[in-house]
Amino acid sequence: LITIFRCQQCEYTCNAPFQLKNHMERKHPIIKRFQCSLCEYASVEKAAVEKHMRIKHTFERPYQCPYCDYRAFTQSALA
Repeated sequence: LITIFRCQQCEYTCNAPFQLKNHMERKHPIIKRFQCSLCEYASVEKAAVEKHMRIKHTFERPYQCPYCDYRAFTQSALA
């Protein structure tokens, strides 16, 4: 018998309580420790604010395709 844990604030489900705890800390935190210096965006993850800055404010594209001149905001965008 598999127990399913459900988030009370969104549609997220998982099989273990630690997964739900991690989800709650990342997606529905009480305190967002990292704040964008240019707008109201905030996150519990420093990397999320850095990504936000590139996409919304600086437009920096630090990730380069190894085969052409294409550059991306995120490494996953190269896939």
